[in-house]
Amino acid sequence: MSSGETETRPEASDTATEAAEEEKKRLNLSVDIQDIAPCRKRIKVSIPPEDISNHFEEQFTELVDNAEIPGFRPGHAPRKLIERKYRKEVADQVKRKLFMESLEQLGEEHELQVISEPKIDFAAVELPEQGPMVYEFEVEVSPEFELPHYKGLKIQRPVKEFGEADVKKQLERLLQNHAQLVPKSEPAVSGDYLVVDVVFREGEQEISRSTELSIRIQPILRFRDGTIERFDRAMVGTQPGDVRKVPVLIANEAPNEALRGRTIESEFTVKDIKRVRLPELTREFLEKLGYASEEQLRDALHSVLRRRLEYEQRRVARQQLLAQLTRAVRIDLPPDLVKRQVQSTLRRRVAELKEAGFTDQEIRQRLVELQQRSISVTEQSLREHFLLSKIADAEELEVSPEDIENQIELIAIQNDESQRRVRARLEKEGQLGMLEIQILEQLAADRALEYAIYEDVPLVEQDEASEAVDSAAVSGKQEAEAEAEAASGTPAEAG
Repeated sequence: MSSGETETRPEASDTATEAAEEEKKRLNLSVDIQDIAPCRKRIKVSIPPEDISNHFEEQFTELVDNAEIPGFRPGHAPRKLIERKYRKEVADQVKRKLFMESLEQLGEEHELQVISEPKIDFAAVELPEQGPMVYEFEVEVSPEFELPHYKGLKIQRPVKEFGEADVKKQLERLLQNHAQLVPKSEPAVSGDYLVVDVVFREGEQEISRSTELSIRIQPILRFRDGTIERFDRAMVGTQPGDVRKVPVLIANEAPNEALRGRTIESEFTVKDIKRVRLPELTREFLEKLGYASEEQLRDALHSVLRRRLEYEQRRVARQQLLAQLTRAVRIDLPPDLVKRQVQSTLRRRVAELKEAGFTDQEIRQRLVELQQRSISVTEQSLREHFLLSKIADAEELEVSPEDIENQIELIAIQNDESQRRVRARLEKEGQLGMLEIQILEQLAADRALEYAIYEDVPLVEQDEASEAVDSAAVSGKQEAEAEAEAASGTPAEAG
């Protein structure tokens, strides 16, 4: 027999012994799992008397060498005396150890995707003198469903070749942000700004009124809860003192439930007219923007258009992907999880309404509607989450520390903060886990879209010939404070 063989056999023997000891340590659990509701299971665990006896034996064996019994040196007291004296303390230790080991083994042997902590009354669990130790509990688990086919899905991708006309339009938008409003004596034309008082009425009843609103003449005028079509036709040609009456269509989700979907009357009184004076592309103005020449500015605007198109392509691709997947499979959601998520959403929404000046009574009146809307949005988000999680599992995707740091860096740039401050805030608010989930979902969506079959379609650009009035609502109930004038895009008054 060679020396190599002599050295190898003890190692194999040790490995076998360790494996046998490890197997011996495992509990002989009897587990009964029943489905009692969608995504909810009742689990009954039974630990046999043999395992209980073994754990008592282990605990007392450890205790014998160190137990302090009056009249005996440590390690020399009779075992029966030690068992009588420490029975209760050891029983508590055995119960806790069996409980924790059984839960751990349960998780290893049964692939339960638990999404909430099981509620178990440990104090109510009994360690009997005879017979098995039994406990049961209910737990919420992820929905069980077959992952639909996610490879080779057909996705329509919007495409567009941007030309000089597109760059010119983008340049005009840029100049609008740096424009000034100057008084004019001529009648109003499309694109001018009107200073108006407006009254909203249903029949003879006044609903609300706003004063000194600065509104640009565009084809469409949007309030928080209503829209006026062909607004420009009504306002072109007006002068200070003129009054115009135009119909307003109330949004279906307006705060005032009685007005939803109805058309009421608005009355505009023109108080002043101002025209927009765009800045000239002088060297000083270009330098202020950070460009050396007009050509460099136009190149930058062309790049902006391409980046926006890429963003839109990613957005609509993910939207189509998730729409196809959610249609292809039924996912029963955990009711308690939906409830928790909705309550979290409602708490945020109520806080926003309070900041916006709503009274407690008004908030209570809206809670039912808010809850209904929150439920539908939450359910859709959760279905998308579980689908993307399954794709991540199928593709063996994981979030790396670098992924998290990159996302934190992006958030820091967007909010003009340091990465350290962003990380500290996320940790304080307990949002790092949510950030990791969002990253994993994006990785899963990106991977699924790598398998997609794309069909290029012309980009449908949104009609931007509209004016939004954030500082007023038709019903008079604003859902948020008006943005500061500098952030609203309204040109400044000429000094």
